[in-house]
Amino acid sequence: MKDPIFEVPYLNSILEELKMYRSKIYILGSKRCYTYHRDLTNRLHIPIVTHPHSFFVLEDKIEHLKADGNYYIIDTTKNHTAMNCSEIDRIHIIGLIDK
Repeated sequence: MKDPIFEVPYLNSILEELKMYRSKIYILGSKRCYTYHRDLTNRLHIPIVTHPHSFFVLEDKIEHLKADGNYYIIDTTKNHTAMNCSEIDRIHIIGLIDK
């Protein structure tokens, strides 16, 4: 990692350990969703704040990505979106990884 991304050192160490780059914090507000789309490459998601009524939709599968310390490598080259049907913001760190 060339430059630290976050001011919190342990977040930078997690990104470095997972070899993540071009990472951002994505906040999906309450009662919002993203458009149905595809990305050019896979993405790694680290849920930070979520709710049981927040979902990730990948083609015809719906899943809740728990904020329990795990991360998810998702094939976002397939059609996907995220929906937040809860009353709180959904916060994920999302980035690219080398295979």
